[in-house]
Amino acid sequence: MLPNPRSLRFALGCMLIGISFSALAQGPLNPLGRSPASTTGVCLPFVPSNIYLANTNAEWPTLGDFNGDGVLDVASVTLQWVGHWEASLTMLLGRKNGTFQQGESWDIGMGPVSNLVVGDFNQDGKLDVAVADYYAEAVDVFFGNGDGTFQGPLVSPTQVTDFIAAGDFNGDGKLDLALVTHGYPEVQIMLGNGDGTFQAGNIYPVDQSPGSIAVADFNNDGHLDVAVNNDDGNTVSVLLGEGDGSFEPKTDYTVGDRPFTVIAADLNGDGAIDLATADYNSGTATVLLNQGNGTFVHSGTYPVGHPFAPYQVVAAPLQRGSRPSLFVATLAGTFVLVSKGDGTFQPALGYEPNSTEVVAADFNSDGKTDLLVGGGGSESGSLTLLFGRGGGVFTDTTAYVAVPDLSSVGAGDFNGDGIPDLAVASEDGQIATMLGQGGGRFSAPANYNNIGGYPETIAVADFNGDKKLDLAVLLFTTNNVAVLLGNGDGTFTMKGEYPAAASPQFIGLADFNGDGILDMAITGQGSTVAILLGKGDGSFAKAGSYVVAANTSGIAIADYNSDGNLDFAVASYRDNAVYVYFGDGKGNFKQGGSFFASAALDVAAGDFNGDGNWDLASGIDGTGVSILLGDGKGNFQPGATYSIPNAYRVSAADFDGDGLPDLEVVSHGYGLVYFLRSKGDGTFSQPVGSNIGLYSDSLAMADLNGDGALDLAVPNYEGSEVTILLNHCSK
Repeated sequence: MLPNPRSLRFALGCMLIGISFSALAQGPLNPLGRSPASTTGVCLPFVPSNIYLANTNAEWPTLGDFNGDGVLDVASVTLQWVGHWEASLTMLLGRKNGTFQQGESWDIGMGPVSNLVVGDFNQDGKLDVAVADYYAEAVDVFFGNGDGTFQGPLVSPTQVTDFIAAGDFNGDGKLDLALVTHGYPEVQIMLGNGDGTFQAGNIYPVDQSPGSIAVADFNNDGHLDVAVNNDDGNTVSVLLGEGDGSFEPKTDYTVGDRPFTVIAADLNGDGAIDLATADYNSGTATVLLNQGNGTFVHSGTYPVGHPFAPYQVVAAPLQRGSRPSLFVATLAGTFVLVSKGDGTFQPALGYEPNSTEVVAADFNSDGKTDLLVGGGGSESGSLTLLFGRGGGVFTDTTAYVAVPDLSSVGAGDFNGDGIPDLAVASEDGQIATMLGQGGGRFSAPANYNNIGGYPETIAVADFNGDKKLDLAVLLFTTNNVAVLLGNGDGTFTMKGEYPAAASPQFIGLADFNGDGILDMAITGQGSTVAILLGKGDGSFAKAGSYVVAANTSGIAIADYNSDGNLDFAVASYRDNAVYVYFGDGKGNFKQGGSFFASAALDVAAGDFNGDGNWDLASGIDGTGVSILLGDGKGNFQPGATYSIPNAYRVSAADFDGDGLPDLEVVSHGYGLVYFLRSKGDGTFSQPVGSNIGLYSDSLAMADLNGDGALDLAVPNYEGSEVTILLNHCSK
């Protein structure tokens, strides 16, 4: 099966802008011109994902010190498919350094589960877990033993339940439950007996399609109240408690479109408990500020990944002493709204992975809030821990909502301020720029050009010699390459479209004929490689078309036979091979050898074993990366292979600053980019993955924060976002 039309790669030739092409012709360079260095003490450039319960479809992480060691643990639901979903309660036991050890699991029954609530339901001084057991139409209480294990469950029948919350609503010292069912406009109160069982309680009307419950004392009368978000009503219903387990009639407050969850927290520091919702359809978080008497006013609505499904919102201070910020789980990433201290918030900052649940707490006791996210589909529903660094910054990848149906991204300083910017393209032919703001942060998309043609790949270079960066964009549906000339202020003007290869996807840039002007080599889903020679004014003439194989894909440009002229290697998905074509220095090429590489989707070049000859790394569809070691005469021998799930695109560069070319591999559909550190002998360390978001097919490399180390910008089609991975190895 062919790769889908979104498949692309920021080709090696494009990545090498700024490196001397005459030097390339002489022999392989170590990235940034370094000599090979010792690998001792080399750091890991991109923060690996702190993943727990991988491949378990984990959801509803809930906190408590379940084993009494003073460290937060996590109770979570895990799901296994056995013809239907079977749910288990699974423990992660916390360590003081913020890591977790997987504990035991206890069977719940048929899943999914609506949510978990932690409390001492049988009054023995040990934390228990109550489970909203959707299919069993019950609340299951697992009694804690105080050592991180549980007994039970004890089952209390209910109606079908979508959400439960706990609190002592009648002041008898025993935990009660409030529950809602999405199809019924009501909240039911079940009074606790103190032994883990509950009495059928009263029912109170709310608005249409209730979804979740927040419990707090909203009017400061010493009695617990409840707030319920209503999906179809676009409201929050507030019911004030009388202190005896009964409640006053509801008051409704309008929020965003289809609020999915509601939470309660003092967001402005006035001592009154406020409300916030995650609004699924409008892609927002809405804040309602308490007037001190249990009434609320609309304070603000904040975009969080619009329109990609906010599910949950939580509140916590970013560091000790600060006012609570908001953290929102969405299908476009996990977003942080940093508090201004007065109940208003700064624009959202996005982090991978995508999520449907988020928990905020200081897991490693450094005084800064960390995030545990899950349920978003990344790594088969695992839980991922992001360590906080203060100020809304987390040690994981940052995500920026870009353009709808994002297809590709390129990096360069487009407005001449010395800070790299991004060019992003959508499937409907919109090209926009996201201007760099320093520190690896970017503005919202602006300066749109509509070029049509289903953009596949963006290459960045100065094509007309005016020292302003231009764009070359492959157009999948027109079989052309479009050139947009940079105006030097972040805007672009269309120069023209030029015939390329059939269904073009990959582009390499180099000076093939020695005239000092950049040329192009373009592959596509057909069987040819098109060579376009630059005229120096930003226009191009097609100089040749070389029949290579069925379904050409990735391309890498270098001098493989050591004759001083640039050659190209091209991957063939259908032929299970990498083909090499030798250049004559005048823009002409002849076929060299073909080398086995099963289902080759991509190819990247570098001197991986330090012998002075160019080697190749081939991305293998669905399985990993294979190494081909060159002899300097244009021949290659198979080397090591590395397993990576859904491997799509491979790129070579020195990421860890040791002078050796490493590999980055994008895993399509798994939400990860894998780093393989070079050992200098043609082999690499085992792959280490970092979160980037689902359905990413390529990456662009540049020093995005000015620290001298290569960073990554990765397009994510599913979230229409650009994911930024900042390199932690400053050179």
